[in-house]
Amino acid sequence: MKKIFLLLFFANLLYGADAQVNWIPTNGPYGGSCNKLNLINNEVYCATSCGIFSTNDNGLSWTNKNIGLYTPLNSIYAKNFQDIVIINNLLIAGSYDSGIYISSDNGLNWTQSNNGLLDGSNSENLNLMILDIFINGNEILIGTNNGVFKSTNQGQSWLPSNIGIFEPNNVNALRLSKFGNNIYLQTNNDIYSSSDNGLTWLDLNNNFNAIPFTLVTNSSGIFVSGDLGVYKSTNGVIWTLLNNNLPDSPTRLVESNNNLYCAIPNVGSYYSMNNGLTWNFITSEFYNDFLLHNNTHYMCDLNGVYSSGAAFNLNNCGLGAASATNILFVDGNDIYAGTDNGIYKSSDEGNLWKNMRVNLPIKTNVTCIERSGGNLIIGTKDSGVYISNDNGLTWNQSNNGLNINGEACLNIGMIHYSNGKVFLGAKQNITFFNYGSLFVSTDDGQSWNIVNSGLGNNYNITSMTDFGQYLILGAVNAAGSSNYGVYLSTNSGNSWFYDGLGYPIKDVASNNNEYFAISTGSSVYRTQNLGNTWIEMTNTGTNGALNNIENLNSIIYIQGNNGVLKYLNNGNWLDMGTFGLIWGSGATICQKSNGAIFTGASAYTDFLNGNVSYVQNGVSKYIGNTLGISDENNQNNFYSISLYPNPTTSEITITSDKFTNEPYTLFDQMGRTVGSGKLSGTNTTISLSTLSKGIYILKVEGAYESAIVVKE
Repeated sequence: MKKIFLLLFFANLLYGADAQVNWIPTNGPYGGSCNKLNLINNEVYCATSCGIFSTNDNGLSWTNKNIGLYTPLNSIYAKNFQDIVIINNLLIAGSYDSGIYISSDNGLNWTQSNNGLLDGSNSENLNLMILDIFINGNEILIGTNNGVFKSTNQGQSWLPSNIGIFEPNNVNALRLSKFGNNIYLQTNNDIYSSSDNGLTWLDLNNNFNAIPFTLVTNSSGIFVSGDLGVYKSTNGVIWTLLNNNLPDSPTRLVESNNNLYCAIPNVGSYYSMNNGLTWNFITSEFYNDFLLHNNTHYMCDLNGVYSSGAAFNLNNCGLGAASATNILFVDGNDIYAGTDNGIYKSSDEGNLWKNMRVNLPIKTNVTCIERSGGNLIIGTKDSGVYISNDNGLTWNQSNNGLNINGEACLNIGMIHYSNGKVFLGAKQNITFFNYGSLFVSTDDGQSWNIVNSGLGNNYNITSMTDFGQYLILGAVNAAGSSNYGVYLSTNSGNSWFYDGLGYPIKDVASNNNEYFAISTGSSVYRTQNLGNTWIEMTNTGTNGALNNIENLNSIIYIQGNNGVLKYLNNGNWLDMGTFGLIWGSGATICQKSNGAIFTGASAYTDFLNGNVSYVQNGVSKYIGNTLGISDENNQNNFYSISLYPNPTTSEITITSDKFTNEPYTLFDQMGRTVGSGKLSGTNTTISLSTLSKGIYILKVEGAYESAIVVKE
C-alpha cells in the first residue's frame, strides 16, 4: 500500500495533480555523514551526505542550506556533497552523484550547473562525481571521477582540462592545490603539476616513488601522504619523508590555517604546527576533515562535527548522527530530542534546535529522557545516566548503584517516572552475558537500587507505563535467557509478576480501562482484564515494523517504519500519513499541551552495502487535521481541496467541495511559513509571485489533508 502511495505521489507531482501530505520537517536536528569543512564569510560550512549546513555559533545550532537541493519525498537524502567553496560571492557545491550546484544568495536557493559535464559520453555520470573544488583566482578547477574540468565563467560551463594526464577517462582526480605558481593534482595513482593554470599537466611520478593518498599545500611547501608516510617538497621534484613520531601511514591529510592534520586508520588523528616535523596526538578517532578558525579546531566524521581549544577537549557540535532521533520528550514548553549524537532542545516547536552539549562526552547516544523533581534525567547507550538541574545546560553522570554482581549496567533502555519514583531499565555492556534488570531511584536520579523481585537479573527492560494503581512493563530477550513478555506490579514496583503475554515486547502503553503491547515481531496486543486474556489487533495495516506506542492526550498512537497510526474507539486505526517521516525508520512520537504532534526518525541501514545512513531532519511536525476520539465517525465534516494549475508559475487557485472561509498556511520545504490567509468561497486564487521556484506545502484548516504546490 505504501509503495503504491509513493508511486502515485511522484506521478501526481509530474502531472500536476494534487498530492496530499500531513507532515513537515522541523528545523532539525540536522544530520548527514560529514565530509568537508570550510570557512565561508566567517561561518563554518559542512558538506554532508544530506546536503549543506552552516553554523555561526560554534555548532550550538545549524542553518539548513538545502533549498533546491532535494524534493520533499527525497529530503532524507538531499544530495551527497563532497566540497563547498566561494568565488565572487557565489557558493559552489560539488555533489558525489549530480555535479555542481551554485547559489547566489548565500545558500538560500541553488541551481544545478553541469553545462559541459553532461557531454553525452558513456562516462558522463563519472563527470558528475565531484571529488574536489579548487578556486584559482577567477577560475574554478574541479576534480571528478573522470579527470579534471575547468570553468572560466564562475561555474556556468565546464571544459575538460586533462592534457598530459595519463588515461584521464580512468582517473579519479582527488585533490587540487597550489604552491607558488604551480597547481598540483593528486589522482588515485600519480602526482601532477601545472604551470599554466591547469591547461596542461606534468607527471611527477618519476620523482614521487610512493602511492599517494592525499595532497595539500601550505606556505612552506607541498605535502603528500603516501603508503610510507608523509612527504614534503618545495618543487615537486625532490621529496623528503617526514615520519617523526607517526606510528603508521596516514590516509587523510588536511591543511588549515597553515597547520597540518592527518588521520591514520585504526590509530587516530594527529596535528602538526611545524610543517610536519613533529606530530601531536589528538584522539583515537579517524576524522574526515579538519578546520582551524579563531583558535578553535573543528573536525568531522560520519557521526558529526566536533570542536576544541588548544587542549583538544572535544565538544559535540551536532550534525552526523544528531538527526537519528531515538526519543522525544515534552517538558512544559520545551521539546527535547535524544539522538545518536547528544541531546537537543527546542522551545519554539522545532523552529530552532539547540545543542545541549555541555558536560556530555562526544558521541553520547541518548536513548531515553525523563524528569523527576528539578532534575532532567537522560539514559545513554553505553555511559549510563546523566542528570541536569538547569534544564539541560549542564550534565553530571549519575551511575551510583547501577551494577549487577559488580559489573556496571550502563546501557539504558528505559526511564519512567511514577509517584515519586524513577524506574530505569539497564543492562551490562558485556558482549554476550549482558545481564540487565530494573532499578529505582527515590532521590530524583542521584542514586539507584535494584528492584527485581519477580524479575531477577537477566531481563532487558524496554518500557513501562502506569495503569491506574498498577505498573506495567515490557521486556525483550536478555542474552542466554527467555525472560521476556509483559509484567505487572500491584505495589508501586516493589515486586512483579508475569502478565500473560509471552512475546518479546518493544513497548507498552495504557489508556482508560485497557493497555497495549507491541512485540518485536510488530504485532499489537490489547488486554482489558489485567492480562488474563490478550487480543491481537490485526487491523494495523501494512505500516511496516511497529516501533513504539504512546498515550498522547488520552489517544493511543503507534509509530511505525512507514508512518503513524492513531487508535480510534471503534477498534480501527487511522493512518496519519508518512510525508516528512523517514520511510523505514520512524522511532518516537510526542505531543505538546497545545495539541502539536511531533515524530522523530532514527538512523537506518542500507542493506545493499551495510552502511548506516542518517537523515537530514530528525524531527517532523504533524500539520494534518486531527480526529479526536469522539470524531472518528464524523469524518464527513472535513472537506477536500484541489489546486490548479499545479505546477504553476505565478498563482494558484484552491477549490473546495463546500463553501468555506477557513484559514490557510503555506510552508516551504523546511517547514517555515511563507504565506497565509483565508479562503473565500469555493474558489480562492493566491499569488505566488514573491516565492522562489520550488516545492511548497499548503495546509487548509478543515481540509482532511494538506497538499503539495509546485512553483516553476
